[in-house]
Amino acid sequence: LLFTGDHLMQGSTVVINPPDGDMAAYLASLEALLAEPLQWLAPGHGFLIDRPHDVVRKTIAHRLAREAKVVAALQALGGAATLAPLLAQVYADVPERLHAVATRSLRAHLGKLVHEGRVTEHESHWTLRA
Repeated sequence: LLFTGDHLMQGSTVVINPPDGDMAAYLASLEALLAEPLQWLAPGHGFLIDRPHDVVRKTIAHRLAREAKVVAALQALGGAATLAPLLAQVYADVPERLHAVATRSLRAHLGKLVHEGRVTEHESHWTLRA
């Protein structure tokens, strides 16, 4: 049994909020959980979760799919964009009332891409690197 607090939640993803939250560190911590012999997760909200490795894999896949949407949106926007047009494309599936929170996650994904050298940031403009 692993008490996850807000690391993993039932039916929702957590908000990774830079500068305190780091998407690369979050994904690495999820990958590390796959090596643990877990039978149950006990989140800070919701009920006990069985099949924890499935939940962790699903969470990783969701985050990486969202990251792919960030890259695709940058490509569609000519290789560079500010937050507003990126948010509109990357989080088109998220209700507008949640866009303030989605902006935080978008910044976390962009920060990861910058750290990896795949994107640059200058004066609130993000650009894909060739």
